[in-house]
Amino acid sequence: MSPSKTPRPPSTGQRAPRRADDDLARELERARAELDDLRARLKEPEEIIRAIREGEVDAFIVNDPHGERVFSMRSADVLYRSMVEEMREGAVALDPAGIIVYANNCFAGLVHAERSALVGSSMLRFVPDEARVFFESLSVEGDFDTRRRELVLRATNGEAVPAQAALSRFDVDGGPLFCVIVSDLAGDRRREQLLAESRRKDEFLAMLAHELRNPIAPIRNAAHLIQQTNVDDPVVKGATGVIQRQIVQLTRLVDDLLDIARITRGKIRLEMQTIDLATAVQRGIETAQPAITERGLSLSVDLPDDTLNVRGDGARLSQVVSNILQNSAKFTPAGGSIWLTLAERSGEAELTIRDSGVGIKPELIATIFEPFIQADSSLERAEGGLGIGLALVQSLVEMHGGTVGATSEGLGKGSSFVITLPLLARAREPRSLEAPTATPAPKKIRRRVMVVDDNVDAAETLTMILKRLGHEVHTVTEGRAVLEAARAFRPQVILLDISLPDMNGYEVADELRSHGELRGVFLAALTGYGQEEDRRRSREAGFDEHWVKPIDPARLEELFNALPRTDP
Repeated sequence: MSPSKTPRPPSTGQRAPRRADDDLARELERARAELDDLRARLKEPEEIIRAIREGEVDAFIVNDPHGERVFSMRSADVLYRSMVEEMREGAVALDPAGIIVYANNCFAGLVHAERSALVGSSMLRFVPDEARVFFESLSVEGDFDTRRRELVLRATNGEAVPAQAALSRFDVDGGPLFCVIVSDLAGDRRREQLLAESRRKDEFLAMLAHELRNPIAPIRNAAHLIQQTNVDDPVVKGATGVIQRQIVQLTRLVDDLLDIARITRGKIRLEMQTIDLATAVQRGIETAQPAITERGLSLSVDLPDDTLNVRGDGARLSQVVSNILQNSAKFTPAGGSIWLTLAERSGEAELTIRDSGVGIKPELIATIFEPFIQADSSLERAEGGLGIGLALVQSLVEMHGGTVGATSEGLGKGSSFVITLPLLARAREPRSLEAPTATPAPKKIRRRVMVVDDNVDAAETLTMILKRLGHEVHTVTEGRAVLEAARAFRPQVILLDISLPDMNGYEVADELRSHGELRGVFLAALTGYGQEEDRRRSREAGFDEHWVKPIDPARLEELFNALPRTDP
């Protein structure tokens, strides 16, 4: 028996090529499987895209990092249709012959027609002959740019509807269609008309104030002259007092009317600073005191010992107090009472004004602060007024960040007005209780004054007042004569009216300032124009001050005494 032989392992050099071939074959097979899988996965979106293009599907799903998202073709169509339906402009689709194939609700409303009756009818039935050329070339082939035109549509009820039309073309499977977007211009034109009317109203009010102040000024001057004359006749004295009181009332009405116009246009400006509210209240009381006294009413005032500092315009807050007090005086019978209290409440300043007057009807409480609202609008009402005093109060208080309210238990039971204003931090400081030190009256200074006014009565009465005060006065009634007269007279002060027939006050001021020898003269506009624009123009023209007619002679003397003692 021959010895057994151990099989020799195959040589590595013989087996390696065969193993590499097997590995390659397996890799190729795996790649073919992945490719087939990729082709299968691509087939689905390709089919979706084909179906979308051919209109066979309504929605498809997209997977993204945020999850599945569904896109609906039909819902998109509904969305776009809803947008067109809710447009504030009219939308119409026309075929090349101008026949309406679609109209939205807005267009149907513009032409006063039912939508169902519009479809199938001609667009030209709503278009005047002169505007039909806008639609006549719809069937023309070639490029079509968007067209725009203003036209007037004819509604089915005969109403003319001004509109802006924009005409565009879009292509669909059945051929071209035309889209017309119609914007109603009636609303825009109405707004423009209202703005123009508002501007004319403001111009009229400014002119009215000027025309009223011009005669008020000489009447007030004449009353002042009579009062300063030693007349023992009680009838004359009484009549003079009546004239002066009514002039004050008329002046206040004019000022209030212009103030409410400024506020409604946002033209009023506040000179904001830190003030003691009690000081503003006291000034308001001083302004209203003559009306309270004249009515025979008693006024009780309770002010705090500590200061109540607020951020505000002192003059305007005094006006608020004065308006409410005068309103209370107006509607409180003789012998009645008014109570004013100022105190701190919960970190705010609270001003309360109560009266024992006629009260307010419950139905008027909600509207009492609206402009031109009257507690009694009957022809028999005892008190006058324009119904704007309380409207001014509310507007001014709100501009200061405060609130105002009115209450009344009914007719015959009086009224109460409560104003709250925000206090500044650390506002409470002791108010000095010492009586103010009496200051000697300033020594009167004699001035050379030129009065320029084409209103002869105003110029002459003011000249008489100034002469009685000891001033040397020269009067001029024409703008063109001012320069020559000023060179000869050498005035220290010129009171110059703005509205002159031959040369307005701004031009006169510019001419005066251009001459060196007159450049130092104190130049004050004394005019019936008191708008902010008038004051701005005065500053630009070189005026030192802008005073509105009528000016109180006592105030005028104070201003004169405060001027430096220098010649021009």
